[in-house]
Amino acid sequence: MSPRTPPSQWAALFNFAGGGIVHNELFALILMTTLNPSLFEAIASYLFPYGTHSARPAAGDVPIQSFYFETDTTNLFQNQAGTWVQVASIGGGGAGVDIQVNGVSISDQTVLNFLDTASVTWSNPANGDVEATAPSASGALSLVQTITLGSDNQNITFSGLDGDTDAYYLCEFSLILATGSSNNSVDFRPNSQASDLLQVGLLSTGGTVLADSGSTWLALFNCSANDALIGTTRLHAKRGATKRTHEFTSYRIKSGGDAYIAENGIWTNDTNNLTSYQIHSDTSAGLKTGSTASLYKLAT
Repeated sequence: MSPRTPPSQWAALFNFAGGGIVHNELFALILMTTLNPSLFEAIASYLFPYGTHSARPAAGDVPIQSFYFETDTTNLFQNQAGTWVQVASIGGGGAGVDIQVNGVSISDQTVLNFLDTASVTWSNPANGDVEATAPSASGALSLVQTITLGSDNQNITFSGLDGDTDAYYLCEFSLILATGSSNNSVDFRPNSQASDLLQVGLLSTGGTVLADSGSTWLALFNCSANDALIGTTRLHAKRGATKRTHEFTSYRIKSGGDAYIAENGIWTNDTNNLTSYQIHSDTSAGLKTGSTASLYKLAT
């Protein structure tokens, strides 16, 4: 039985606004599938089959122009003139992520948990961001701050310290004197103070023992403009029996002759915590631009 609507006019079947009508066979099909959903599913699976690649039927077993969706490859094929032709690749959600440790997949592929250890701590500062931080381990030096002068200044000051917690500081410095007379000096001060200090030092170049001044912890004396002062200080900063002992070695480079200085001192104030450490010139703007110092701490 041939259809009542010629194939050349099938495009007008659903053009209701243009007066098109649904011919009897299509109307009967719509009616049957509406009354019998299982029949509709059977027809749909015949016209639009799906399954794995290996289960794909031969192109000659399905209608021309029908489609087949491969669930394992997510590729969509169309039967074109008796041959399956891929017409699309539908990625969908993808295959997920394989979570591995040293190349070995973990048993639980749904959870990835970062655990803190003594050498690294993890945080989630923002949604989707993971940050690793190496904490300051007890017994290890860590940088507190490096200060480089951008202009001539009288002081280099490290603030926000906690001598009782940090217990020990190491300061490396490289200074150039900007101005001053032959008696210009640079000293190191706890909490920017110039009191309760005892100092004994040895100017090894000339063998001169420096007398205790009562107001100087550690210092470089008799400096001149453009002298370079390079050295380190070691400070036991915790309150207690150590009384904030301070050790100092420095090498001064000057036009009149170089000098090596080794000194030690005590801050006798055992009441206040050490909260700042200052390199101080007795001349205003006596430390030249480019002078730098780095402070390290040893947490206990």
